[in-house]
Parts: sequence; structure tokens; C-alpha cells
Amino acid sequence: VSENATRKTLFNCDSTWGYSFNVSLNINKQYLVEGRGSWKWKSTTLEGTFKNIDISAFKNGYLHFFIYCSDISKLGDQGQVEITSSGTCDKNEYNWNISQCVTKTGWNEVWLDLFSAGVTGGEADLSAINYLRIYTLNSSATFYIDCIEVVTD
Repeated sequence: VSENATRKTLFNCDSTWGYSFNVSLNINKQYLVEGRGSWKWKSTTLEGTFKNIDISAFKNGYLHFFIYCSDISKLGDQGQVEITSSGTCDKNEYNWNISQCVTKTGWNEVWLDLFSAGVTGGEADLSAINYLRIYTLNSSATFYIDCIEVVTD
């Protein structure tokens, strides 16, 4: 992706106000990449619904974010990143394996291509994305996420 890429911020993670995500706000600078905050969770799942966001102009682009894992050995053996237009998981969903995202302890910069994502329960309507879930199975790690956006050249 070039420096002149088109970007659309979905969540800057500087606030939890107005969102239904099961996260807490972190303002410790050690656990943020940009801005004033990041989202923290210490369970196996981050998930939430939100008003429809049109990312159809990015259909050949990437879901991009930064995710921090406190201990890669505690990640768990399975999991996914999912975006949907159905307001829930496993319906009209694009998904990627968590092992593509979290490869080391500490901060991981993640680029997930929308054009080759897995599909569950039918294609997602990119003009109406309204649900995000990141989950792991059997994880006891702490996670932070920052700067969730879509990007295309």
C-alpha cells in the first residue's frame, strides 16, 4: 500500500462512547499506537455492533489495524477476525484466521485483504458493515487494539 493510499477510519479507539463493544478504554501510552487511547479486553472475544458504515469503495483494499497481545503463548489455538453486514456473527460475514493477525507478543500491524477473505453465511454487504468480532479460543492473553481502518490504493 502506497503512502498516497485512500484511508477510512472505522474506529480510532480513542473513546468507547457510543459503541456497544465489550472493551475498556486504555490511555496508557505504552498500549496505544496513535491518538489518545486504545481498546483493551481480557477475554476471548471483542465484539460489537455499530451504525452501518459504507466501505464499498474499499472492496479491493484491506482492513488495517494494530493489535497488541500480552503473551503469544497464551493466544489459543483458533480464532478469527470478522466483519459483517448482518449485525451478528456467522451471517453475511468476511473472516480471517487470527493467526494471520497476531504473530508475536507485543504490537502487530495487521493488513487483511477484503478481496480474498473467507465468507460465512453469504457475502457481506460492504455498503452496510455493522459488526466486528475478534475472538480466540482458550486465550488468557490481554489484548489492545488501535486505529481500525480500511485502506486502498
